[in-house]
Amino acid sequence: MNTQIEHLRTRQKNILDAIAAIESGHQSWSAPDGMSYTRADLRTLYSELRRLENQLAVLDPASFGGGFAAQTFSFSSRR
Repeated sequence: MNTQIEHLRTRQKNILDAIAAIESGHQSWSAPDGMSYTRADLRTLYSELRRLENQLAVLDPASFGGGFAAQTFSFSSRR
């Protein structure tokens, strides 16, 4: 697996762990990588989680439902 994807997945797991710990009643949480988060950081954590998920969707589309798909369609006129 790509080391960039592995790094992003590790960050994603740390952020999910921080969110879970804070939401379950802890006021703060320290990640194994040395980062420390508090309840006030929840908005930032959710924002970073969305950013990481977007990056992962681009770098590893198979893990998000197989990538992007497009379908053509046309509008028919009513008479």
